[in-house]
Amino acid sequence: MKTLALSAAVAAVALVATPALAVPVQWTINGTFQDGGTIGGTFIYDYDTNTYSSINITTTAGTTLTSGANYVALRGTGGSNGLEVLTAGGMADGQRVMYLSTTGAAMNNSGGVRNFNTGLTAEGTCTGGGACSGAYGTPRSLTGGTVTGVVLAAPVPTLTEWAMIGLTGLLATAGAVMVMRRRQTVAF
Repeated sequence: MKTLALSAAVAAVALVATPALAVPVQWTINGTFQDGGTIGGTFIYDYDTNTYSSINITTTAGTTLTSGANYVALRGTGGSNGLEVLTAGGMADGQRVMYLSTTGAAMNNSGGVRNFNTGLTAEGTCTGGGACSGAYGTPRSLTGGTVTGVVLAAPVPTLTEWAMIGLTGLLATAGAVMVMRRRQTVAF
């Protein structure tokens, strides 16, 4: 009877414990600007934490912007339908800045293919007195392109911290009960 009660308690902890999962997705960009330049690269986005990392996006020259740029930093927090990226030079006047926006379903932990919102996606130059707060100078916009997400690794389910503490307590209690039982049977 006590074994049944202990088994039920362990099962209850396992059922109540919620797994902590984080699923990073690598998104690969490709597209073409209206001036003939192109865009390509990757970044990692975790929908659960709304976190971007490993940003490495490159653009090539066109007729509007006559040099390409390499974007490595996020400006602000971004979101599941778009992000604003900066070059290593940051937000100083004259540095490049680009806003990327997708249409349809938000970027999520499932990956898949998203189209760029060509009306909102643009690349330009920071203006506005050193804080990149003005317009994009003379920007260029995308005429088409996609963002394709691939899940980097299957998530490994784990118990939350409190579930692990509870399970440890149950196991310690079960061990103590077994030791006490053995002592009682030996004593008689």
